[in-house]
Amino acid sequence: MTYNIRIKFCILVSCLMFIFIYSQAQIKLTLHELSVGDLKVLVPDSADIEGIFDGPYVSGTLAFCNITDSSILLDIINSNTNLRFRYRNKYYYRDITISNLEESVTLNPNECHEAFFSTKILLGTDLLKEVKNQDYLLEMFEILPTITIIYKEKKNKFTSCGIENVIVH
Repeated sequence: MTYNIRIKFCILVSCLMFIFIYSQAQIKLTLHELSVGDLKVLVPDSADIEGIFDGPYVSGTLAFCNITDSSILLDIINSNTNLRFRYRNKYYYRDITISNLEESVTLNPNECHEAFFSTKILLGTDLLKEVKNQDYLLEMFEILPTITIIYKEKKNKFTSCGIENVIVH
C-alpha cells in the first residue's frame, strides 16, 4: 500500500513541476533599460529640505514577450508588480506601477509589449540617509546588479533576469 502512495506522490510532484516550469516559460520578461538618478544630493544650507530625503529614483522599460505559439492574456489591472533588490544579503521589495498598458493585454505568439515604471527605490527602507548631503553611489553599485522585476497575477508569475542597459543621471 505505501508503495502505491509513493508512486502516486512522485507522479503528482512530477506533474506539478512540469506545470510550474511550463507556466514560467510562457512570457519572457526583460528589463531593457534602467535609468538611475539622484545618487548624490548636495543641498545648500539655505535650501528648503522638504522631500530631499527620498533617496535615488529608478525608472525603466520592461518588455513582456510571448514566446509560445498561442495567445496569452495578461490581466494588468489585477496584477502586482514588484522591484526586488538585495543589499548586504537582505532582500528588499518595492511595489511599482507599470504604465502604458491597457487593463488587460493579449499577447499574440512571438509578440512583445513594452511598459514603463519609476520609483524611489529606497523609500520605505532603512537605507535612507537623513543628512543634507547624500551620496548613494556605493549602495547603488551593490544594488543595481541584483534588481529584478516580479510580475504576479492570479494565474501567472514572471521574473525578469538581468538588465540590458543602465543609464546614470
